[in-house]
Amino acid sequence: EKSRGEWITFIDADDYVHPDFLASLYAQHDADLIIGSFQLVGSDESWNGILPNEMYGRDVLRLKLEKSEFVPNHRAPWAKLYRRDIIIDNHLLYDTRVSLSEDWLFTLHYFQYVQSIRTIDAPYYYYERGNVNGLSQNSRYFDEYFYAMEQFEKIASELEQSFSLPNLRRIYIAVSY
Repeated sequence: EKSRGEWITFIDADDYVHPDFLASLYAQHDADLIIGSFQLVGSDESWNGILPNEMYGRDVLRLKLEKSEFVPNHRAPWAKLYRRDIIIDNHLLYDTRVSLSEDWLFTLHYFQYVQSIRTIDAPYYYYERGNVNGLSQNSRYFDEYFYAMEQFEKIASELEQSFSLPNLRRIYIAVSY
């Protein structure tokens, strides 16, 4: 609500970025959403967080939604540049009643208004996976869980209509938690 720039990014408090992180994303600001690559740190897990340099539109986004082909780069809000006007014009704010997967809710909601996505191969975002005190590592309350599930169903229903995709709710309720 207080941002004034043309673009918005999110960086988790326990993560860090390369000094060229923003410049690498902004250099490719010809889309509604810019998704950067990442490196996993603080864990023995191995994820491939490197994306190809490519541009795609709603048709490819529709296929990714339909097949649930999203890697963490797509689901999480970090390592991205969002157009502020899309966020403001469509009242896309984080739901403060949810503290786990609220970022996936936000990103799914943002997808409704995206016409184009650019992915960047530079892995300048460092995702900290070893923090046992992070929110994703803590338990959640039942009432918050059920509220979040209702919100996922609502956004999935909106995406179904926006992209003419049947059964999207079933897919996203299953993969959201």
